[in-house]
Amino acid sequence: MRALTFILLLLLTVLEIGPIPIAGLLLLWVVLFRPLWFYNLVLDIYKDVIPGREIDNAQPPSSSR
Repeated sequence: MRALTFILLLLLTVLEIGPIPIAGLLLLWVVLFRPLWFYNLVLDIYKDVIPGREIDNAQPPSSSR
């Protein structure tokens, strides 16, 4: 999963050379809408670093909004 994420980020960096800021727009969308798939992706990437976190039924922490 880490290798796939790295490859996709590398591809995004190459596409960023063009006139449209793809990475900035994607990150702005993630910050505004906080999709569950992004939270699960982060948990999957760091599953070896954060012991005790299961991804199967993971829910993002409730925000203070």
